[in-house]
Amino acid sequence: MNMRYLALTTVFILTAICSMAQNYIKFAEATEINGRKFLKGEIYLQIDDKKILFGKDTIDLGKTKTEKATVGNVSQISDKLNFVINSDNINYQINVTKFINGKDTIKLVKADNNTIPFFTKGDESIGIKECGSSFRLIIPSYPSIVFYESEIHKPVIEESTNAPVTEVVEDKSLFSGLTWWQYLIGGILLLIIIYFLYKLIVRFVNKRGDKFPLYEKYTGGDFNDFAQRMNISRQKLIKYNKDKLGDYESMSHKEKEKLKNNLRGKDFIIGYSNVYSEPSKTSNEFEQFNQKPQTTSETYQQSQNTSELSSQIQRMETRILNKIESLASNKEASQKIENLQKEIESFKGKITLLNKDIEQSNQKINELNSELTQVHKKKQEIEGEYLKYSEKVIFVDYLEPYAKATYDYYNFCLSGYTKALEYFQKLNHSDSEIVSIVSQLLVKFNSNIPNKTNHWVGVINEIKDSKATANIDLIRSLKQIPNNEEKSKEFRRILLKEVFEKYSSSIFILTEELSNLSKFTADNASVVKDIEHFFTSFKSELHSKSKAIGLDLNYVPLFEHYEKYAAFTKLANQTCSLPYKNIKNIPKDSVLEIINYGFGNEETNVILA
Repeated sequence: MNMRYLALTTVFILTAICSMAQNYIKFAEATEINGRKFLKGEIYLQIDDKKILFGKDTIDLGKTKTEKATVGNVSQISDKLNFVINSDNINYQINVTKFINGKDTIKLVKADNNTIPFFTKGDESIGIKECGSSFRLIIPSYPSIVFYESEIHKPVIEESTNAPVTEVVEDKSLFSGLTWWQYLIGGILLLIIIYFLYKLIVRFVNKRGDKFPLYEKYTGGDFNDFAQRMNISRQKLIKYNKDKLGDYESMSHKEKEKLKNNLRGKDFIIGYSNVYSEPSKTSNEFEQFNQKPQTTSETYQQSQNTSELSSQIQRMETRILNKIESLASNKEASQKIENLQKEIESFKGKITLLNKDIEQSNQKINELNSELTQVHKKKQEIEGEYLKYSEKVIFVDYLEPYAKATYDYYNFCLSGYTKALEYFQKLNHSDSEIVSIVSQLLVKFNSNIPNKTNHWVGVINEIKDSKATANIDLIRSLKQIPNNEEKSKEFRRILLKEVFEKYSSSIFILTEELSNLSKFTADNASVVKDIEHFFTSFKSELHSKSKAIGLDLNYVPLFEHYEKYAAFTKLANQTCSLPYKNIKNIPKDSVLEIINYGFGNEETNVILA
């Protein structure tokens, strides 16, 4: 048995020797040093036993846990200024595309410790002020690259020096210097211009092509027969009347018959014409403007307004013609009319350009409506995907405070175990007795840790970081609970019963043993006293932190009389484990060994001397 523990000791010693020879180290866990947060697995160049190089600075790691790191070809990151470029004195252009592998996540850590991930896309534009005076890129399998704002080259942006030019505009009005009767003729000719503009607009409207739909009342029956009577195909009939027929081709026979009955007596579009024809529609059949560029109702209203305007202009035309006949003999008036006619032709050209702009605007409206339809469709797809995956991932922000508290408590317990391993390496390995005892205590601790510990630690870490969980068992447990308060209680109960009661029992026992290490051996070496002193202090803080997460420990100390703790103690009818065999000078009925600690109503199991 002693040979097994000596072999274990040899492994620990070899591990320590190898760690001293490494050039690059990585953080074994997330930590914070001097206001900087370092991520688990982040790699840095080691320049001393407990010092790393952070950009231009040297950082003392202190008691931070690290591991040996294997790095890739560092020449790949030698020219780091190719990865971050100041493009416009406003944004940094990040380019780490060549390191994207679809498996690992590249991260940018800003000065405020916030993180931006790069997983499938290796380029990004990030605000300069947002990054801060110093930031770093974390590329898996490579040392972290530290950037300072002062070392990144700034682009030269030339400013325009053009000065505004003020022009003096001379007033050369066309009608300056005219007499009153010339103004009268000009007013009459202006009315003529309005008339010609109206004619031009009407002509343009009539030349717009097949814009006015032709209607025919549907009296029932098969759509094929109806389409043949109208001299069009069935497909065109469905296309023209998409708002009524919808996705007719994919409907069942029952749905088609029901639709035919509902549409009997309705007006169907059977084609398009340059001449407007009034449909027999009701007002509730018109659609809103945000669904179509222009509805039939609006076209009809425009037609009414145009007819009224036409009547007014015709009456005005008669009066103007009478005035023109009375002034036909006047040569000056004739010349004026000729000039105004030239201006009319000029106005016609401008109107043609305006009409083209109107056509382009209408086309743009149609394109935007089409894009809006696609957006609505995409929205429906996203909502469907959300419903699909809502059963696999749930948001549990209300669980985040307790998850963080338990995660911090676990890390504190883990730090105690890590410290025990450090002291074990400092022991005089020539003294096989003390080395064997400490090895046995560490092995006993590891054997009593619950199997689900790592699983649940991963769950609480996931909730702490993302406020969500994909754990199926937890989702099912919380699904049946109506409110967040009860869900939080259930989450707390699961963690304590599944993990932290058993795990805490093991760490409390190890702490109690190491704080009384001198009782197990006659060795009074200084390292034994150091171990006892540290774990006596650690035990006190461990009690406080366990209460903070809701653990009600029935505490029983080692080597004290059983009678003081009889109310919540249960005697175990078994022999003590190997490390306790050689303990001497313990009064009868004193607590010789703690099998497991109890919590709440559960008793603590002990073996008496």
